[in-house]
Amino acid sequence: MRRPSKLALSDEKRRLLDALRREHGLAATAAIPRRPDEDRAPTTSTQERLWFLDRLNPGSPAYNVPVVLCVSGALDVDALGRAIATLVERHEALRTSPDS
Repeated sequence: MRRPSKLALSDEKRRLLDALRREHGLAATAAIPRRPDEDRAPTTSTQERLWFLDRLNPGSPAYNVPVVLCVSGALDVDALGRAIATLVERHEALRTSPDS
């Protein structure tokens, strides 16, 4: 997968950023490590509340947030699928679920 290009920073800002990273012991491309599968993150109180409300009224759209996206040109469905999968992979909150 192709990595996103670096921010368009001036050389001075890039040197400052690199110095701050070194000062704090961070790699140039510090990645957030993935939690081991056996070490599941607990659900938040908000996630538990939404889960409970869904059990009371299954399928209710009460907490849906409607969004309209206007796409011009041809839609690359495979690229969209990969982008969503990458989002889910990078953001643990999108992978959480209550213990059943």
